[in-house]
Amino acid sequence: MTNLLDFDYEHLLSLMETFGEKSYRAKQLMHWIYKENLINFNEMTDISKVFRDVLKDKTNIQLPSVMSDAISDDGTRKWLFDVGGSNGIETVFIPEDDRGTLCVSSQVGCALECTFCSTGRQGFNRNLTTAEIIGQVWLANFRNVNVNYNIPIDISNIKLYGNTNYYISPFITISGPINPRILTSNIPSKTYNKTTNITISFSDVDPFRK
Repeated sequence: MTNLLDFDYEHLLSLMETFGEKSYRAKQLMHWIYKENLINFNEMTDISKVFRDVLKDKTNIQLPSVMSDAISDDGTRKWLFDVGGSNGIETVFIPEDDRGTLCVSSQVGCALECTFCSTGRQGFNRNLTTAEIIGQVWLANFRNVNVNYNIPIDISNIKLYGNTNYYISPFITISGPINPRILTSNIPSKTYNKTTNITISFSDVDPFRK
C-alpha cells in the first residue's frame, strides 16, 4: 500500500499518471492533506467517488500512532509516537514569545551510544521514512490546532534531529530520508511559509581526536 505522505508534488503527478488521472488530481490531494489537514478520502469532496475508491484501494495516508501527548506548564508539548516494531520516537513543540519550534526525530535510536543519553544507550535501529518524518509535523500541527490546550503560537521553526557521522557508518545517516524539497512541499500551509526555518541538528564525533 502506497503511503501518500512519502510523496511530494512531483511524485504525486507521476502517481496520478499511473492511475490514468489528470495532473490536477495531485494538486487536489496536496490541498486536502496539507492545507485542510484531512486524511479521510471520503471527505475530499471535489474528488470523484470513483477515484476516491481507487485511492482507498491502492493508497493510504498513514500517520504514526500517538502513544502519549503531554504538555507542561510553560506550554512545551511532547508526543511519543509508535512507528512499529516496538519502536517509539519523540516529537517536542517548544513555544516562545516570538516563535514556536518543533523538534522532529529522523531516526529510531542513535549509533553514537553516549552513556549519558537514553537514546544513545538503546543503539541505532533505523532511519525513519519520509512519511514518518512528515507525519510528525502533520500530527503536531493538527493537534496544536484541534487539541491545542490554548497554545497561542504556531510552528515557525522545524528542527530535525539525528546522527550524521560518516566515520561510524556511511550508511547510518539522516541524508536519506530528509529531503528539504519534500519537507517544504508537504508541510501544512499553516505551518510552513517562506519565513519558516528548517534546520538539521545532529550528534557527531571528531574522527581525529585522540
